[in-house]
Parts: sequence; structure tokens; C-alpha cells
Amino acid sequence: MKRAWHYAGIFLAMLAWTSCKDLSTDAIGGNAGSYDAMVIERQGGGDLGFTVLPNANSSSYTAVIQHREFKDTLILISIAADEIDASSFGALTNALAGKYEIAGDFKQTTLPAGSWVRVYLVHEGNKEEVTNIQLRDLLLKFEETVREKLKMAPDPSTDPTQGGRYQYASYDSSGILVVHGWFKLTFVNSESVSGEWHFAPVGNPRDIGPQTGDGTLAGGFHDGKLWIDLNPQFRDNNLLLSGTLDGNRYSGEWAWISFVGITSTGTFEAVKQ
Repeated sequence: MKRAWHYAGIFLAMLAWTSCKDLSTDAIGGNAGSYDAMVIERQGGGDLGFTVLPNANSSSYTAVIQHREFKDTLILISIAADEIDASSFGALTNALAGKYEIAGDFKQTTLPAGSWVRVYLVHEGNKEEVTNIQLRDLLLKFEETVREKLKMAPDPSTDPTQGGRYQYASYDSSGILVVHGWFKLTFVNSESVSGEWHFAPVGNPRDIGPQTGDGTLAGGFHDGKLWIDLNPQFRDNNLLLSGTLDGNRYSGEWAWISFVGITSTGTFEAVKQ
């Protein structure tokens, strides 16, 4: 109980390939810059929204599903090069590298009902819509792959005190995705938790504190509220999570606390796998 209230007290003091065979970079020109991620947003029928992030090994991507069937969610899916059409995988690789002109002639439907889908490339939190029809069609193959993989996603336990592995995403104060990954939570007893975490940045975010890389965690649980310190061995460089644990979902606010006090804040959400 003392440990739980220690973390509660902290938070009470505080008032986020390869070349493409069908799409030639020479044929359509290129951009001078590069991008951090791709976002696909489908609204209306078949509601689905997700961000696709490059992995360090360059032979796979991670899709972070953020809403589905008109409900917020958090599911991380790995998409390997051999799990999607090679032209589409290569198109995304080259598009993120800034090798394609993303502007084109695509126009969104103006019908009052139906389904609308937009494809964006993201650089430092700024989204640019892909309207190059040929490129857009190739990138939309990622939506098909994500939908197929979602059919195989497991149904996690809804008992929060069982702990387990959680998929994690954090956002800055503007709501921009800045970190993704996973952590493992173990309930030491009814009032304290421990575990490990493995997070990666999205692009080059600023002022996010020590919430990238790998580490251990410790925290407290009381009356449905969970407090986690991602850097418990320090007292002047902490990344603290404070939120509600409800079924298989944990969401709330993060705060980076340095020697000068609260340095930056944002929100996070985590869902048990």
C-alpha cells in the first residue's frame, strides 16, 4: 500500500524495399524530404484507422491500429515483406524515402453516405495526403493485409489483475503518435506491479523523456488506478504513467519529470494482447 501511495503522491503533485516494379521513381519525380510513417484512415463503412511504421530490419513494417468499427483500440501487427504484394511493399519503402511525388489527381467522393479512405505520409507530426492515384492504390494494399491479420488477432483476458503483455502507444500534447512498443506487467500483489518495457520512437520526437529503448518498470495499483514508473532506479529523470486499468485496456497520461520538475506531458493507451 505504501508503494501505491508513493506513486499516487507523485502524480497528485503533477497538475504519446526495395525498388518497385510497377511505379518508377524516374517516371513520377521525387521529393527532397523523407517521411516517418504512413496513416490510412477509412471512415463510414468498414471504419478503420492505423499507422504503418518502418522497422529497423527494413524487411517488415509495424501497423498500429488505433480505431476499428467505430471504437478506439490499440493493436500492433507486424507485416513482413513476404506477407504483402512486393510492389506495395516497395512503394511504401520508396514513398517514405521521399522518392515519389505524392500529389496527383485523386478526388475524394462527395456522396453523403458510404465509405471514405484517405492515405497520408507523416513527417514530424505533419500529415500530407497521397493523391497520386497509382501510388495510393499500391499503398491501400496495406489495408487489405491489416484486415486479414485482424481476423487472426487473439481475444485477450479481460481480468486486469492477471497482468500480461500490453501493446503501447503514446502521444504528445498535440495528439501525435510519438512512441510505440510493448510492456509486460506482473502483479506482485494486489497493490504493486513490476515488469519490463520495450519502446521505439516514431520518427524523431522531441521532449518525450526516457520512454524509448528497453527497461524495467515498477508501480502501484489501487481502486482501478495504476501508476507506473518506467525509470524507477532514478529520482530526477522519470517517465511516469498514470491511468485507469479497465478490463484489457490501460490509458491515461504520461509525464516526464526531470530535476526541474514536470518537463513534458502527453497521453498513452495500452491494450493487452
